[in-house]
Amino acid sequence: MRIYFTLLFAVSNCQLGDGGNVHGNDADWPEIREVRATWDVSFARDGFRDSLTVQDRYGNPVYEFECFSGGDADQLRWSNENGVMLIADLSCVLFEAGDEVRGDSLLSQVDDTRDYQSRGFFWVHQLTGQCASHEAYGANRSISVRGIEVHLSVGAIGPDRMATLEVEFTNQGENRSPFAAPPEYPGYPQYCRGTEE
Repeated sequence: MRIYFTLLFAVSNCQLGDGGNVHGNDADWPEIREVRATWDVSFARDGFRDSLTVQDRYGNPVYEFECFSGGDADQLRWSNENGVMLIADLSCVLFEAGDEVRGDSLLSQVDDTRDYQSRGFFWVHQLTGQCASHEAYGANRSISVRGIEVHLSVGAIGPDRMATLEVEFTNQGENRSPFAAPPEYPGYPQYCRGTEE
């Protein structure tokens, strides 16, 4: 598996409230060191699992980002261990670093924190056909949370059931609430639902 990381160090003169603690009101969210990663993802039964740590501008870990795909048994085992439901063909979640008890993924929408509604979850039928180009539920998604913009881009799935996942975290997010902002495009189109509700 090829993994590429590029750290982009953010430059800012703003001061962090509460020493950069991620626990608090919206003024406390720390500015991050912007990070990019490219992963080779398997949609076959053997699956895929990888993660990255998002740091504040001082190098302290503030968020953990993880993605999973493949066998239902592996995802179910991780779900039971962490208290988070992973049900998609590719499931990406974001948590505060160091949380011993994890709740909803921070990528869940602010108006509905059920994880199966999270736009960090991708189904294969959303990555092909009409839905693939949908800005909220297609192959390329931007999710705003805690002043961060999370960009997720899944490439075409090849005959070997492999695809490329590109991940980017920047400080460009306009939403500063604890959970992700709803997409600009309202509703969840039927052609993106497939057989999943």
